[in-house]
Amino acid sequence: MFSFVAEYLALVILGVIIAVVGRREYLNTHDQFRFFTSVILAIVSIVIDSLCVFTLEHSHELPLWVNYIDNAAYYIVCFVMVSSFTDYVFSFMLRRSGRRRFLAIAGHLNHYMCLLCVVLTLFNPITQWMFYIAADFTYIHGPLWVIGYAQVVFMLLLSGLCTALYRREVSRAMMRVVRISIPALAALIGFQLAYPGTMMNGIMAAIFSLILLLVLQSSSIETDALTGLGNRFAFVAAAGTWTETRHPKRILVLLVHGLEDINSTYGMDAGDRVIIDIAEHAREICAGGDVFRINATSIALVFSHRENRTGEEIAAFVNANLPNEIIVEGDKLRIQMSVIDYAANMVGGAPKVVERIEYARDEARRNRLSFIRVDDALISEVESKKRLTRYLEESVDLNRFEVWLQPVYNVKDSCLCSAEALVRLKGPKGDFIPPAQFVGIAEDSALIMAIGEQVIRKLCTFAQSHPALPLKMISINLSLRQLSDSRFPDLLDGAIDSAGISRNLIALEITERMFAADDRVAATLAELVNRGYRFLMDDFGTGFSNFASMLDFPFSFIKLDRILLAAAQEDGYDTIRTLTRLFHHGGYEVVIEGVETAEQARQVIDCGVDYIQGFYYARPMPLYQVPEFLNETDFSCRVSVVKHYGMKALR
Repeated sequence: MFSFVAEYLALVILGVIIAVVGRREYLNTHDQFRFFTSVILAIVSIVIDSLCVFTLEHSHELPLWVNYIDNAAYYIVCFVMVSSFTDYVFSFMLRRSGRRRFLAIAGHLNHYMCLLCVVLTLFNPITQWMFYIAADFTYIHGPLWVIGYAQVVFMLLLSGLCTALYRREVSRAMMRVVRISIPALAALIGFQLAYPGTMMNGIMAAIFSLILLLVLQSSSIETDALTGLGNRFAFVAAAGTWTETRHPKRILVLLVHGLEDINSTYGMDAGDRVIIDIAEHAREICAGGDVFRINATSIALVFSHRENRTGEEIAAFVNANLPNEIIVEGDKLRIQMSVIDYAANMVGGAPKVVERIEYARDEARRNRLSFIRVDDALISEVESKKRLTRYLEESVDLNRFEVWLQPVYNVKDSCLCSAEALVRLKGPKGDFIPPAQFVGIAEDSALIMAIGEQVIRKLCTFAQSHPALPLKMISINLSLRQLSDSRFPDLLDGAIDSAGISRNLIALEITERMFAADDRVAATLAELVNRGYRFLMDDFGTGFSNFASMLDFPFSFIKLDRILLAAAQEDGYDTIRTLTRLFHHGGYEVVIEGVETAEQARQVIDCGVDYIQGFYYARPMPLYQVPEFLNETDFSCRVSVVKHYGMKALR
């Protein structure tokens, strides 16, 4: 009676497990399907075992061969089930380590032992080594009937050996499985051997499946729900084993561009199809390796270090075997990707590896690079960026940022009556850090908010202290981070009101790219317009600007980028002249940047521009030099040569 209760309980437990893992989302990896198969085999073994009991009880009514066949089938299913569980355990245990040889040896031993057990069972009617049916129809164990338990003991011993030898490479979850399952199964096997008449195989399979289910469930935390690939958590955990055990890997990261546009145009399902398609191809390309989805647009392929091809060769192979287009709602969409080749060492642990890959990913996205290598030079860039980020954080706390002004020449009034505010920062050695080096980092790290606030308050304090200056407008460059913060208009108003200066003195420079950001930016811009601030469109002519943006937004000034002036040196000034006339017709005033010579100044004045900004008229200068410069510089004619004041300024 006890045996039947145990088998029935085992069948219920296994049925619940099948109900959990039998859903499609759980069967999206080979390992999970293997676990599902093992549990099915356990259920089949219980059913066959019950059938064996029934046929033995009615053996006098059935041919003898029926009992031999169903008992042999039971043995074979049990052997295959144990072998399947063993394969699952070892593949799960060391799947992200470099122990391919150990896995191969363990797999071969497991399969050979299973094959031996099956062969012994097939020959059992002749040898009767496994079991036999006595003349009175009694079931008798043969001398080798315990070989099935020897197979289980072999699995447990090999698991224990693996965790002892490669402790750092085995996940904590699998370590718990080994620690729990060895004593639990050993106790059940001991009970079965002590009482051969009981049926404990089903309950052993159920308990072991239940233990493994906990691992399977916990591993879903490290599984991407869309693709079934390992996610960022799994990648970080795997990178930890590679670095700790000194098993270097070759990592390629696929960065998909334009996914946001596909999602917004065709819906999230279309974007999901792109990622799923790339993930499936990545699995095929990286057969024998590992594939992870480390963020929404990036998939990492991890090859063995024995890979002899160069990064360019692997990247070319990957690109050749990946889909480059997808059909969505009848439209053929081209998929654009960047390939990141991690060719550097893994010293520093998983955080360093991930940090370097993320830096390369940001560089590839920012510059639309088709290929970028993580090598020692890029690692040096990463470390430099970290040092500079720490220095920026310290400089924010210590209020080190300086505000400089570059006066702008008013052609009509022949005077310097406006200026652009610029931020400057001295490095640890006292020399100035080029803004191009730290502004982007400040933007990425959100420090730009604190820096921008310091610039605005210092500028307003300066304007308050020098009310007699001829400056009618000072423009401030805004960042996307500032415009994404709904509190920015109040911050700007607060600084201006505290200084007691006119709101008309401050103008705001933005680029056309900011319009395409998001609804938060649009709301902030609308609020600033409602509060009466004037705007300048910056960088017109860089390739990102268009006339539609100007028509949709109330700009007062258009700043022609210095790139147009550089082009005019070779092709003439017709483009600048045409744009100036067009903007004047639309009611805008025109500012041109980058004028450095008298000839350039003469030409742009002839084109009809309203304002000229450049080194020819004035270099950027610290605030304390501005009053003296403006008071002493004479612009009695339209084109004047002026002396350059102060310490050496940066471009």
